[in-house]
Amino acid sequence: MSRRIQQDFIDLISYFENYDLSTVLSEEKFKENAKCIHRKLYSFLVLSGELEYQRIFEGTHDAYKKYFNEIGSDLILAFFCWVSGAYKPAELQLRSSIENFIKTFIYNEDHTIISNKNVYEIFEIATNSNIFSPPICLKHLNSLKMQYSTLCAFVHSSSEKLFQNNALSLLPRYDNTLACEFCANFQGVLNSMLSISYYTFYDNIFHMHVENRELFLQGLLKKDKVEIYKNKLK
Repeated sequence: MSRRIQQDFIDLISYFENYDLSTVLSEEKFKENAKCIHRKLYSFLVLSGELEYQRIFEGTHDAYKKYFNEIGSDLILAFFCWVSGAYKPAELQLRSSIENFIKTFIYNEDHTIISNKNVYEIFEIATNSNIFSPPICLKHLNSLKMQYSTLCAFVHSSSEKLFQNNALSLLPRYDNTLACEFCANFQGVLNSMLSISYYTFYDNIFHMHVENRELFLQGLLKKDKVEIYKNKLK
């Protein structure tokens, strides 16, 4: 028995010694997905930096700023896990970003939201809040709720998400199907986050430096930009 454990440990050390992303990085589909993820992630980070620069967090409870920053942290960590082939933690971090996003946007209406651990109750509070009351925001909130339910498949280990326990199969490695699935989930989540942010911080976005404003807007879908712009002109 000890020989089996020793051999498994040797295999594990060998895995880490030979861990290399160069093969994955040469995959055209991987680079295509990475470019899509990075485009939307960068858009959100530009917004976060600009809002801090415009001092919108000043005069508010420190938790507001911390939670807004935590959304970016969740998204970056999800991206890092995805690049490494760790798809389950990538999906879990993406799920966490949704929870923190909802809490952040409700926070100014209800400071107690940050202590609420019931995510579906948080969504219910969000549905009835002023911040998500505009039809555009409510539509994207419902989209985030659906995305959250999809991401829960990993948490609750639905049968199609279970991994086979053999050799080193549980350790991170590139899988094209799972990589594409995460990319689609990430884009869906960010489409809604960026659209809600655009509507909510519309005036702040048009006080950005023109280059930063364009960098933010490039992360949104054209149809969402048009819909929000027309709605704001009413």
